[in-house]
Amino acid sequence: ANSRFTAPVAGVYHFDVSVFVSTVVSGSGYSYVALLKNGSIIAPYSHSDTNNITSYDTLSLSRTVQLAANDYVQVYVFNDPNHRVYNSTSYNHFSGHLIG
Repeated sequence: ANSRFTAPVAGVYHFDVSVFVSTVVSGSGYSYVALLKNGSIIAPYSHSDTNNITSYDTLSLSRTVQLAANDYVQVYVFNDPNHRVYNSTSYNHFSGHLIG
């Protein structure tokens, strides 16, 4: 409901993120996607390879994270003003599950 996952129990969780980015102005700026645990970036994060996205780029990452009960995880996307994230669930996803 608040765009983040809160761990119901302590354990090891695996998360997958994919974000579809397009350019408004070709050849400028970077975009990146990061997973945050309790508000802090879990490094490394996924970023566009160059500042020369000519049309589309998919930023994705997978992380396995140790969480305590009530820790939270959320996705953070930074876009250069010349980029935009496609606002569609068919292009973007955030999923996770308890491993043990």
